[in-house]
Amino acid sequence: MLLDFTGCGYCVLDYDDTIMQTRQCKISAIVELGRRMFSRDIARQEIEKHWGIAHTALFETVFSISGSQLDAALSQYAAMDSEFPLIPHRDAKSALEWLQTKYKLIIVSSCERQLIERQLAACELSTLKPARIYGCFDTKFHKPSGRVFDEMLVEFPDLDKANTVYIGDGIKDMQAARDAGLAFIGVDRAEAETAAILAAGGSVFSSLSQIAERLMRGHDAA
Repeated sequence: MLLDFTGCGYCVLDYDDTIMQTRQCKISAIVELGRRMFSRDIARQEIEKHWGIAHTALFETVFSISGSQLDAALSQYAAMDSEFPLIPHRDAKSALEWLQTKYKLIIVSSCERQLIERQLAACELSTLKPARIYGCFDTKFHKPSGRVFDEMLVEFPDLDKANTVYIGDGIKDMQAARDAGLAFIGVDRAEAETAAILAAGGSVFSSLSQIAERLMRGHDAA
């Protein structure tokens, strides 16, 4: 897809599993959190079943907690971050550094913004300069609702939907983008999610590098 570049281009990127190997790194952290705080062995499959929803909702569902218990669990999870460090996908650094030479990057995630900022600073992606990071407490909406982008559309009045693409790895990412009127490109991270995107008429590339090459070619051709 080549976008209609009439002004500044924006790349909006899903954080978990699109940029970072969150599923591989953090499910183990949530299992360990259950053992430490609640003396419970939560099956990985149970976490997988709810993967992709906001961290607050995930913890409420998996641990059956709310209120002060939920706040304590979120704080403990953040404190354990260095024990289970996030690893970027192999080509994330080169692809995103290339993209940010032509685009403004915006990152969205289902976890807390401050945690994302610390994770980026602690890994090879510390060179990224996103225009904004939106976490789970920055909006009351969540994918697949396109209203998850409401704050972004207000905060960036120069953001033209015709010049903006959302990059994600799941069917809810595509549904949210379509609902908001944004172009969407998928990256292949999980077989079932890729199949769902393709079945719904979306496009999927095998890597962020391939997506970056396509978008940079479109930008330069404009």
